[in-house]
Amino acid sequence: MRTGLAFFYTSLNRNSVNALAGALENHPVATKAHVCFFYYAHALLPETGRILETHDKALLCFSFCTPQKWETQELVAQLRMAYGNRITLIAGGPHATGDPKGTLAMGFDYAVLGEAEETFPALAEQLLEDGDVTAIKGIAFYQPGAGYMHTGPAGLVDLDAFPPFSLRYDKLGSIEITRGCPFSCHFCQATQLTRGTVRHRKSEAIVAAVAEMRKRDMYNIRFVSADAFAYGSPDGLGINLHAMEELLTGVNQAIGKKGRVFFGNFPAEVRPEHVTTDTVALVLKYACNKNIVVGAQTGSQRLLDLCNRGHTVNDVYQAIDIACSASLKPFVDFIFGLPGETEDDALHTVRMMQALVKMGATIHAHTFMPLPGTGFEHEPCGAINPAIRKIVERELLPKGALFGQWEKQEKVTAKLLKNNGC
Repeated sequence: MRTGLAFFYTSLNRNSVNALAGALENHPVATKAHVCFFYYAHALLPETGRILETHDKALLCFSFCTPQKWETQELVAQLRMAYGNRITLIAGGPHATGDPKGTLAMGFDYAVLGEAEETFPALAEQLLEDGDVTAIKGIAFYQPGAGYMHTGPAGLVDLDAFPPFSLRYDKLGSIEITRGCPFSCHFCQATQLTRGTVRHRKSEAIVAAVAEMRKRDMYNIRFVSADAFAYGSPDGLGINLHAMEELLTGVNQAIGKKGRVFFGNFPAEVRPEHVTTDTVALVLKYACNKNIVVGAQTGSQRLLDLCNRGHTVNDVYQAIDIACSASLKPFVDFIFGLPGETEDDALHTVRMMQALVKMGATIHAHTFMPLPGTGFEHEPCGAINPAIRKIVERELLPKGALFGQWEKQEKVTAKLLKNNGC
């Protein structure tokens, strides 16, 4: 019997799927199934897809965040109607981790919770062999006669035990240098996924990954981290300049003169209190990016404290001043409609956005959406304060001083509010 192990691979989940593909390539399951990747939803459906023309059965794997929940649910319903029980649907990623019961209710057979480099290959192997999955930690499913089953938390992953991407399946890209975040911001799922434990991939392993990219003529080097400037810090709360410089020196040597190293911007932003003259100097010396991404979220100290951000309003102003003084363009994250936001909080945010733009920053805006498993999961969807909207539409948008998914997110949250889903 030929079985397909297929990933739905998109621009939004490529880093996660790359890591899973890397975990698979030296696992026995890679020899027992045909591992493949699908880039468009229609390629999975029977009218245009061929997944079950070439396989007797298939494990279809999805990794997604909460904003992709509804489109994923629609696709899962189509797949289930088309293929019935000939397919096994597996979900992972932030949404499945935060809401495993809800994820299973979408039509998935299994939810993989938290870090998956060890859990997912073990689950896939047992499913391929019709084995017993109950001993595998870190999964949720419904068992006939027993109901909902949660096997308990899986162990934390040693990053150096797994490659950051897959050479075998040619799925290379951004390199995860740090996993985990100690701050537990109430709007963010990072702590939920990693239980807050900070781990860094050794610089030698990162440099080796960069060398593999160079062999394949891939010269743009980007990193994944909740805070790039915390690389090497034992607890993620501070900075380790020696570790950062050792990493950046090694990466530059490995990639060579044709290479371009990006550090401190997407997909690895930085916390404002870690933007110092020393960290910025390392960016200027070793990286080619002319911007950094700084998380501010709100201009209200009261809301920062309510969100458990762990930094001050003054930290934001100081970070932007340091970056602009060094001719680095700051992109500053803000979240509109945070829980508990008052008119006074909104005015503080408006004033901060105006001030930062005058200093030379650009605003990267989002609209609040409650994410399962976070401190704000039971809060209502965000609504943009009229004072903020006025400044955004009158001053910032015409100047090109604000961008982001805030309008799209606003429409989603408004629809949810109308349907009592938020």
